[in-house]
Amino acid sequence: MEVNLNGVGLFIDAWNKDSYIQYGYDYIVSYLPVIYNEEELGTYKLFFTLDGEIWDDTFSSL
Repeated sequence: MEVNLNGVGLFIDAWNKDSYIQYGYDYIVSYLPVIYNEEELGTYKLFFTLDGEIWDDTFSSL
């Protein structure tokens, strides 16, 4: 199994008032593809507040 950081995003919650999801605060998301036997199984996302606290995580399969 191989897990490598693929990207990091900073989301400014009030940037778009018409967005579908708003949490009421800015946050950071790290994107980690999950690879097993050279096949990408999906992406693990870890959500952080701007002070470094983890507040959620998700896994999306392909």
